[in-house]
Amino acid sequence: MFSIFVFLVNLTYHVYLIVNKGATWGKDAYGLRVVKYGTHVYISYKRAILRELVKAMPGISFIPIVGSIASLIIGLINVFLVLFTKEKRTIHDRIAGTQVIKFKKSWSTRKKMAILLPIVISSLLALALYSWSTLNWKKTHITDTGRISKRTKVPLFSYSNRKFSEAHNTMRRSDVNKILYAVIQYKADKGSIPAVITTSEQEISKNGADLCKFLVPSYLAGLPVDPLGIEGNISSYKIKDCNAPYSTHYTIFKDASTNKITVRAPKAELGEKVENTLQLNF
Repeated sequence: MFSIFVFLVNLTYHVYLIVNKGATWGKDAYGLRVVKYGTHVYISYKRAILRELVKAMPGISFIPIVGSIASLIIGLINVFLVLFTKEKRTIHDRIAGTQVIKFKKSWSTRKKMAILLPIVISSLLALALYSWSTLNWKKTHITDTGRISKRTKVPLFSYSNRKFSEAHNTMRRSDVNKILYAVIQYKADKGSIPAVITTSEQEISKNGADLCKFLVPSYLAGLPVDPLGIEGNISSYKIKDCNAPYSTHYTIFKDASTNKITVRAPKAELGEKVENTLQLNF
């Protein structure tokens, strides 16, 4: 909902000003105007909306991997068109039949500072508030039915719960692999696995399977911590001080009969099972 709101505000801002004034405040500051291609005529609402929809490519960046790659390619093409073509018309200008032209002199530096600086500062403050709230939101417990447990606090941006959970599980998969491969590398160098790894599943912590002293910093710059164990302090994402108490919220154990090592993320969200197992065959 927040993303939709931001998109609609952005669309309204661009369309209204371009149709009625010929330019947004940013373009006007540099004496630019958006006009119908080949003329000096301001464009219609229909053409302005088409231009902004194509420019925004709504939703494409939300498609995993493919969306990000497509957005990057489109952005690079637009940069090329602006820098190396005579008309400097981007993809959205070509589709909408528009063109950005130099219409008048740019604003004076004083006027730019007086009008645009407050906008820039407000945007930075909004971004800082969003970043702060993201890093400090309290963890939520999502049940199998998708409801938020009453026992936990709702984060400031609750609309993002599922997105956060998906991102957390992606991070967990990466962390599990890092820990597991560090143990395998340790065995390759030392000839045996760390003695703290037993057939009982233990948390990788100071009071459990204390892997820090075996793996840090020779095999890992720091032991990764489960995202829900960070508690808003991003600096604690990696354990580097092996003498201080720590908890990673990841577990590890070995299978005596199959000679396999398993690293697991018990806090995995959305009902996913996040773990990895490797056979020690050397």
